[in-house]
Amino acid sequence: MLFNRDDISKAKVVEPTAKGVKSALIGQKSLLAYDKAAKELAQYVGEIQENTVIRAISKGQWSMHDLIKYAALQIGEPCKLFLTTWTVTQQPVEALFQLHKEGIITDIYALFDYRIKERKPEAFQFLNSFSKAIALGKCHAKVSVLIGEKKAISIYGSGNLSKNPRLEAYVIFSSYETAKQDELWIMQEITQKKN
Repeated sequence: MLFNRDDISKAKVVEPTAKGVKSALIGQKSLLAYDKAAKELAQYVGEIQENTVIRAISKGQWSMHDLIKYAALQIGEPCKLFLTTWTVTQQPVEALFQLHKEGIITDIYALFDYRIKERKPEAFQFLNSFSKAIALGKCHAKVSVLIGEKKAISIYGSGNLSKNPRLEAYVIFSSYETAKQDELWIMQEITQKKN
């Protein structure tokens, strides 16, 4: 079983808010000062508290990589990223590289659809250059899992790791146990398919 249904039923469901983010992002002004997507997320999603489920809809205001950065800053400590996606483009990879370079994301483990090497070779090769492990398989899942020492966030969504200008839906789980379960199945897939 990938997750325990009781974990979801116990989690507090949070409706999107306009309150904004209080504490977790204050020390990261350099990353957010001119970041329109982060400002939108701060207004719409707000602070991601432990053991909550947040549903979020984007109509092009932000993309999956923006949500990854926002969640990583909410965790507030260096974290590992485990992700699955169907496609990837250059701009999101550059955003992940910046997070990696600044020590916000320490390690990246990724599972992509096997056709990515032909469809987006430059973005794939760039991400491969600074990731811990990348594997290819038949993958259409869009999941991003950030795990720090004390806090973790899983993001399930329809958006790929690309610019997402269309209507996209996301569910954000801020449960350490759920994130560890997601890490387990993603790493099992990566280990089985590692090229």
